[in-house]
Amino acid sequence: MNYRIRAYPWAGQESHVNISIQGRLNPGEFKEILHKIKALTETLAKCKFLIDLSDAQLRLDPLDIRLLVSECASDEWFHGSKVALVSASESQPQLLSLAASLANRGFKIAAFDNAKSATDWLAEAIW
Repeated sequence: MNYRIRAYPWAGQESHVNISIQGRLNPGEFKEILHKIKALTETLAKCKFLIDLSDAQLRLDPLDIRLLVSECASDEWFHGSKVALVSASESQPQLLSLAASLANRGFKIAAFDNAKSATDWLAEAIW
């Protein structure tokens, strides 16, 4: 697994964070990446995240999804953000389930099968 996190903080405005992930990725590694994103961005307000998993192989079973949702729900930094998940077709159902579960808890999150749709959605105003 390889990943790259690029943060574009803007004082007084929304910040943008792009995360590109390649290779095999287990649920623990995905959780670790989320923790690193949090550490980099928890002082920023109004973030928009593009998490690109289109070159990654991620398998999340229903228990993994429930655990991720439970952990994310307790993190306040994530609530003021907007998150787009982009995935390869084989991971799409799992990320759709994760995004729907988080959206049901009030998160601004959606899963997409291409980066163009994801960036268009992120460009929409959220505040």
